[in-house]
Amino acid sequence: MTTISSATSGSVSSSSSSSSGNDLSSQIASLTKQIQTATKELKDLSTNSDLTDQEKLQQQQQLQQQIQLLQAQLAQLQQKQAEQAAEKNKDVKNLMKLKRMASTVRQNKIKSTFTSRTRA
Repeated sequence: MTTISSATSGSVSSSSSSSSGNDLSSQIASLTKQIQTATKELKDLSTNSDLTDQEKLQQQQQLQQQIQLLQAQLAQLQQKQAEQAAEKNKDVKNLMKLKRMASTVRQNKIKSTFTSRTRA
């Protein structure tokens, strides 16, 4: 009898540290590989002559459930990754806005200094 590998044994953890982007990427890659492996097992199941039709059906159902669970976990991580990217983009935009404001303040200060010197 063929056994089904446990592709769901790795739990999905979330981290709010700055390195979590890399962590998310590695988790996404791992889940993608697990989905590919489970999908291959599902395809290979039909040609397995060591199993009865009942055993094949049971393993097919287990693999389909496993794939669905992995896909749900993958979607959750991809959503979190997208949210982090949006937050990073927002931070970059805010930084650019602050730099423009600082530049404007410097320019106004220079103009003010120049104006006051030319009047005196």
